[in-house]
Amino acid sequence: MTTTPRSSFMRTFLKKLQDAGELAGAEGPAGPDQAKLVRAGSNGEPITDGVFPEAKEFLAGYWIVDVESPERAYR
Repeated sequence: MTTTPRSSFMRTFLKKLQDAGELAGAEGPAGPDQAKLVRAGSNGEPITDGVFPEAKEFLAGYWIVDVESPERAYR
């Protein structure tokens, strides 16, 4: 596994949330080699197309935090 500045940041941030007792849950998707875009065709049948949709954003996972205020969550 290659370590990038982003992945290093993510691991450090995750550790801080765990140590503070503020991490309630987290999930990441399957790797890009397993991902598919699924949408309904005009007849309602599913259509799968490629690995990722043509978009600037995609879900890289999520974290749920349990904190005392929205301000703490923003920090």
